[in-house]
Amino acid sequence: MTAPAELTVTDQIRELIAKVALQREEAQQRRALIASKREAFETSIEHDTAALKALQLAVDANEETLRLMAVAHYGATEERKPAPGVEVVITKRVDIDRDAGLKWATDHGLFLIPASLDVKAVEKAAKVTPLPFVTLVDVPAARIASDLTKALGAML
Repeated sequence: MTAPAELTVTDQIRELIAKVALQREEAQQRRALIASKREAFETSIEHDTAALKALQLAVDANEETLRLMAVAHYGATEERKPAPGVEVVITKRVDIDRDAGLKWATDHGLFLIPASLDVKAVEKAAKVTPLPFVTLVDVPAARIASDLTKALGAML
């Protein structure tokens, strides 16, 4: 009995080529199967997806209305908690007189980007240091609790 002849490098390469070709084909078939299943799944939930999208649009619109109503109520009453789960918070908005700001920045050598006022730097500094050309404005904004069921408790 003779020992099997060793494969040459060329033979080994040919065997690997055949193996890779089969594996590629199998991988392509698997990708096609997954794509088919994914498409069937997406089709099976089309109605639910459309319903969710419509519901989310309604939620977004109603939340915006709720925020506007809460801020309007705050404007009339200064009541920050008009109902459980809704709170009006006051934030600061920085209003800058840009002409006066640029003159001040040039005179003081601060907050300058070549030939212009660095508005972001001014906004940041104005929150901690009074600047003569900046006005801080209180801006009410309504927050809605993420868990309204918990916030409303027994009211539901």
